[in-house]
Amino acid sequence: MERKERIMDENISFSVLEIEKTKDKDAIRNAYRRLLVKTNPEDDPEGFKRLREAYEAANAYAERPEEAVKEPETPVERWMTGVQEVYASLKKRTDPDCWRELLSDEVCLALDTAVEARDALLGFLAENYRIKTGIWKLIDQTFQLQEEQEELRERFHPNFIEFILNQCQSSDDFPYEWFEGDDRADYDTFLYHYYELCGQNDSRDTEGAGRSLETLCAMPIAHPYLKLETARYEKNRGRAQEGAALVHELLEQYGQDLRLNVFGGEVLWEAGEGSASAECFERVLTEIPDHYMANKYLAMYYRAEGEYEKAKKYCVEAIRLSSQEEALLECMRGINRELIRIYEERLSAGTAENRDVLELGWCYLQNEEAEKGAALLEEQSMENAAEAAEYHNLLSKCRFVECRYLEAAEEAEKSILCLEREGQTEEGQEGNRIPGRIAGACEIIAKSFHVLAKDSRDEKEKVEYFEKALSAINEALVQEPGSREHRIEKIQLLMDRESYEEASAVCDEMAADDSGDFYAYVLRQKCAFELYNGQGVVDDFYQAKAIWQGYAPIYELAADVFIRYGQYEDAKGILEQAKEAEVASPKLDLLKLTILRESAGEEQEFRSAYEESQRLEQKFSEHAEQVSDENMAELYYETARCLRGMNDQRKALEYIEKALERHPDKLYHWIRANTLCDLRRFEEALEEYKICAREYGDNEMVYENMAHCYEDLGNWRKAVYYYKKALQVNPENQRINGDIVDIYTEQLRETGELDFYRDALPYADRQLELVPEAYYYIERGLLHMEAGAWDEAEADFQKAAKLEPDNPYAYNNWGCVYKHQEKYERAMELFKRSVEVMGEKPETPIAYGNLGNCCERMGDLAHAAEWYRRGLSLFPENRSMKRDLLRIYRKMNMLPHALEMAEQCYIKDTPRYLLEAGEIYAQMKKHDKAFYMFMSVAGKKNGELQAEAWNRCGDMVLYYKRKPKKALEMYKKALELTKKTDTDYVRCCRNVMECLAALGRQQEALEYQQMAFESIRMICGSLEKYLENYYIRKSRLYEVGALFYYAGDLKNAKQFFDQIEGAPRCRHCNARICEDYWEAKGFLLEAENKLPEALECFEEACRESKGNHLSIAKVEELTKRLRRKR
Repeated sequence: MERKERIMDENISFSVLEIEKTKDKDAIRNAYRRLLVKTNPEDDPEGFKRLREAYEAANAYAERPEEAVKEPETPVERWMTGVQEVYASLKKRTDPDCWRELLSDEVCLALDTAVEARDALLGFLAENYRIKTGIWKLIDQTFQLQEEQEELRERFHPNFIEFILNQCQSSDDFPYEWFEGDDRADYDTFLYHYYELCGQNDSRDTEGAGRSLETLCAMPIAHPYLKLETARYEKNRGRAQEGAALVHELLEQYGQDLRLNVFGGEVLWEAGEGSASAECFERVLTEIPDHYMANKYLAMYYRAEGEYEKAKKYCVEAIRLSSQEEALLECMRGINRELIRIYEERLSAGTAENRDVLELGWCYLQNEEAEKGAALLEEQSMENAAEAAEYHNLLSKCRFVECRYLEAAEEAEKSILCLEREGQTEEGQEGNRIPGRIAGACEIIAKSFHVLAKDSRDEKEKVEYFEKALSAINEALVQEPGSREHRIEKIQLLMDRESYEEASAVCDEMAADDSGDFYAYVLRQKCAFELYNGQGVVDDFYQAKAIWQGYAPIYELAADVFIRYGQYEDAKGILEQAKEAEVASPKLDLLKLTILRESAGEEQEFRSAYEESQRLEQKFSEHAEQVSDENMAELYYETARCLRGMNDQRKALEYIEKALERHPDKLYHWIRANTLCDLRRFEEALEEYKICAREYGDNEMVYENMAHCYEDLGNWRKAVYYYKKALQVNPENQRINGDIVDIYTEQLRETGELDFYRDALPYADRQLELVPEAYYYIERGLLHMEAGAWDEAEADFQKAAKLEPDNPYAYNNWGCVYKHQEKYERAMELFKRSVEVMGEKPETPIAYGNLGNCCERMGDLAHAAEWYRRGLSLFPENRSMKRDLLRIYRKMNMLPHALEMAEQCYIKDTPRYLLEAGEIYAQMKKHDKAFYMFMSVAGKKNGELQAEAWNRCGDMVLYYKRKPKKALEMYKKALELTKKTDTDYVRCCRNVMECLAALGRQQEALEYQQMAFESIRMICGSLEKYLENYYIRKSRLYEVGALFYYAGDLKNAKQFFDQIEGAPRCRHCNARICEDYWEAKGFLLEAENKLPEALECFEEACRESKGNHLSIAKVEELTKRLRRKR
C-alpha cells in the first residue's frame, strides 16, 4: 500500500501565513519570516512544522502557472457556473431562494441531464460542503439523494454519502448569519480553522488552540462562536474568569443559543459562577431534556446548594445518558449519602411515604448497598400500579447485585405485569416510556438467566436458562426494536451459548442498520474466530480498521487466527500494521512471543523464545497498571511452554502455576497436568486432568492422558476405563486399542487369568484393523504367547517378520514361543537370527539374554554365561544381564565372580546389595557373615526390604543354627511388616508354620494357615483362582501344599504336591529342573519314613539352586539320620 505525503490546502496555507492569497513570492517569504521569529522549533515543534507546510504550499501555488479559464460549453457546465457563483457569496449561499432557483433549472429536471447535473453538483460539494442543512434538504428533494444512496456510494466516497444523509436528516445548523466580514471572504478556510480549534479545546490542547486562534484572528472574519472558543481556551489554560467575561458579553446578545449555553455554562462553572452556569444549563434542558452535560452540571450545582432531591433527578438522567465518568458517579454517591440520611430520618419518624421508601432504595442500590435496599423493600408493599412497578423493578436490581438471580428475574416479571396494567391507563409521556421500562425489566431477566446459565454445571439446566435469557432479550427487542444495547446483550448471550452463527447474524443486523457501527464488526470478528472462519476474522479486521484503526483487539484476533493456521508471516504482517497505526497492547506483545515459540523446533530456538519471555516479563512489571491478570497469566503460560521445549519441566511447572494463580484458564490446567505427568507426579496430574475433563467435556486427549497416569500409578482398571472413554469419543484412535492390549497382557502375565486374554483379544484385532503394521502384530503375538496360544502367537510373529524382515523383535519373540515349549534348539536359531538382523549396532540385548536362558535351561551353564557376557559387553549398563550372570556364577560356584557382579548390579552397602551378598556368603558357608549382612538391613527401622531381611535372618538361624524358637521370632517380625495383600504374605505365614511344626506346636500353626488363606482370598478371591495362575502354578501348588504339610495335614498336602509335576513350567524359571517338585516329593517321602528316597529328592532340589537353604538343611539332616541308622 502506497503512503502519500500530506500537502496543505493552498487556501489554508495563506490563512496560516496571515496574508491574502497571492502569487507574490516575496510577500510569501516575508510573511514566513515574520512568523518564524515567533515560532521556536524547540518550544513548539508542531507549530513550526505547520508553518513550514504552509510556506511550502503557498510557494507551490505561486510557482504553478495560471490555468486557462475554460468557457462553459454544455448546459450543465453553464449551470455549474451559477452554482459556484452562489457558493462564493455568503449571502447567496445561505439563501434558500437562490438554491431553489438553481435547482428548478431545466438541467435538473430533464431526464437527459438530471443525473449529470446531480453528479456535477455533488462533485463540487464534496470539496465545498459548508452549506446549511435546509439547502441539503432542497438538493435531496430535487435529486432524491436518500433514495439513490446505493448508486451514489458507487460513484462517490461512502463517507461523503454518509455525511450527505446525515445533513438531510439533521436540523443542527451552524449560524452562518452571525458572520461578520466581506460577502466573498474565505469562510470555508475560516471554518476549517474554527473546527480545528474546537477539537483542540475539546482535548485541552492549549498549544494547538493558541496557534489556531492566532490564525483565525488574523483573518478578516468574525463570529460569536470564535469568541466562545476563545473563552474555552482561556478556561483550559487556567484563566476561567477571563473566559467568563467573554461568555457574559455573548449571553447579552445570544442568550438563547444552545451551543453558547452549553459551553458557556461550562466556562462559568469553572469560573466559580455556579448560579449563572445553572441558568445556562436550565435553558439547554428546555430545548434538549436529555442533554448529558446540562444534567451533569445541574446535578453538581444543586448538590452544592444542598438541594439533594433536585440534584438526584439531574444526576440520574446524566448517568442514564453516560455512566462511565467517575466524577459523576462520585457525585451521585455524595448526593445519595445526604439523601439516605434524610430518608432514614423520615423513616424513623414514621413520616416516610412510598416515594421516600423507593428513593431510599435507589440510594442504597446506587451506593453499592444492595443488601440494605433489598432489606428495606422486603418490609414494604405497594398497591399503586406505578409504584408497584417501580418497587419490583428496584427489588429486581437489588437481587441482581446480590447475585440472587432467580429472585431478580422473578421480581422483574412482577414489574412487567404492573407496567402492563399501568400502560392500560397511562397516556402521554409516561405512557410512552412504558415499553422502554418493560424492555429494561426484560433485560434484567435476560442478564439473570445469562449468569445462571454460565454458572450452571448441569447441562440440561444450562440449556433451560439460556432459553429463558434469549426469550427475555427477544421480548426487550420487541418493546424497543433495533435497540443497540439489547442487541449487544443478545450477541453476548448467543456467544456464551456458543451459538456463534446466530450471534454473527445479529451483528449483521447492526452493521446493516449502521455501516459505521464499529462494535458490530468487533463482535462479528469474535464470532468468526470461534467459528474457525479465518477469512471472516480477517475481513472484519479490515472493516473495523477502516472505521477506527486504534483498537488493539481487532489486530489481536487477526494475528491470532493466522497463528492458529500456522501462517506466521501473515501474523507478523498484522503486528506490523498495528505498529504502523501506533497501536500497542500486552496481548500484541504476547502474540509476537507466541509466533517465536510456535516457530521453534530446536532447543536453542526455544531458548531464544524463553529469553524474549523474560524481557517481556520485565516490561510487564514496569507497566503493571496496563497489564491485566489474563495478560500476565498468558505470559507465564508462554514461558512455561518455552521451558517445556527446553525440557526444564520443574521450572515450567513453577510458571504454569503462576499462570493459574493469575487466571484459572482450562488450557493452563491442561499444561500443568502434562507437566506434572512428565515429572511423574501422577496423582497431582490426575487432579488437573479431572478439571480439564469438566472444562473440555468429553475429550479424547484428556481421557487418554488420564489413562496413562492411572497406568503409571498401577491402577490398571481405571486406566482401561479411561482408555475406553477415549475410544468412545474417537473409535478411530490409532493408539489406544494397543494401550488396552498392553494392560491386559501385563495383567495376564501377573495373574495368569485367561479372562484377561479374552478381554484383550478384540482390542488387539481392532488395533491391527486400524494400523496393520509389524509392531502391532508383535503386540498381538505377545498376547497370544502369554496365554499359551502358541500357534496364534507364532503366526503373528511370522507376519511381523514378513512385513519387516529386519525387525529383531519379531524373531526374538518368535523364538520365545519355542523356548516356552522347551524346544530350545529351534528357539536358539530364531534368537540368533534376531542378533544377526541387528548387525554391528544392536538395539537391544534381549536376544542375548534368551540365548543364555536356553543354555541355562538345558544345563549348559558355560555357554549360558558366554551369551550373558556377550550381551553385557554390548550393553554394559544392562542390570538384567548382570543379574543373569550373577545367577549363573552362583550356579557354577564361581562365588568371587558372583560377589563382583553383585557390586555391579547394586550400589554397595544398600539393602539390595547386602541381601544379595549375604546369600553369596551363605553359599560360601560363611553363615555368620551372611546373618550379619541380613541383620544390618533388618535392623534399620522403616528401612527398605526390612521384612525380606528378617525372613533371611530366620533362614540362617533355622537351617544352619537349628534354633526354630529364635527363627520363629524373626519370621514373625517379617510377617508383621508384610501386608495381607502382599504376595509375600503367604510365604511369611508358611515360614512361621515351619518353625511351629519344628517346635511341635502344629495346632498353633493352624492359625497361621488360616491367615495365609485369608490373604489368598483377599488377593485372588478364592484358593481356586489363586491356583489358576498357570504362570506360577507349580510354585503356588507348592505353597498351598506346604501350608497343609506344616499344619500336619498330610492328606491335603499330598493332594496339592502331587499336582506339581503335571503343571506347566513357571515362566520366570530358568532352572533345568523344578526344585519345588523335588522338595515337595521329599517332604512326602520323609513323612512315609522313606529317608533314602527323600534324601535323593532334597539333593536334587538343591543341586542347581544353591540358595535353597531348606533343601540344603534337609540333606544335612537326613544324611546324619541315615548315618545314625547305619
